[in-house]
Amino acid sequence: MKLLRVIYGVILIILIFAGLNQPVHSSEYKYESAAIVDRVLDGDTIKVRLHDGRVEKVRIYYIDAPEYGIYYSTERVQPFGFESYIALDNLIRGKEVLLKHNGKRTYGRLLASVYIDDTSVAEHLVSEGLAWHWERYSDSTVLSDLQNKAQLKGVGIWSHSEPLEPWKFRRLN
Repeated sequence: MKLLRVIYGVILIILIFAGLNQPVHSSEYKYESAAIVDRVLDGDTIKVRLHDGRVEKVRIYYIDAPEYGIYYSTERVQPFGFESYIALDNLIRGKEVLLKHNGKRTYGRLLASVYIDDTSVAEHLVSEGLAWHWERYSDSTVLSDLQNKAQLKGVGIWSHSEPLEPWKFRRLN
């Protein structure tokens, strides 16, 4: 009987950990929240003010933008990091956005898909070559197609001779 409990416990732990890094699908969203963008921190992270007055730091789902941030030294700024930051700032700062999320957090940030006027911010940035589709966490064929088109056009990060993914850049720096 004790051996059976141990086996069930091990199976449960394996199933829990197996699901942690699975792609997130838009149909899995539990919550939608309207918010005003107070500040853009970099090409994939923003601070918003919810209608109840709470302030949230939000990490945009599905993408990873080139590294740039006001806290980084110049060595930590990646090619197109500033351009990605400026594009996101121009697109959404001071405007109302819709956050679609399921309450998950990473490093204190709410993970959410962000929409402005029914436009996916992630799709916009990827199509302009200002962010990578982060396929490790997303199986979106729309983002994959947009990234392929941006690569073929040679826009943004794809105009660089050797674009380096932000997750690799962070490991090196």
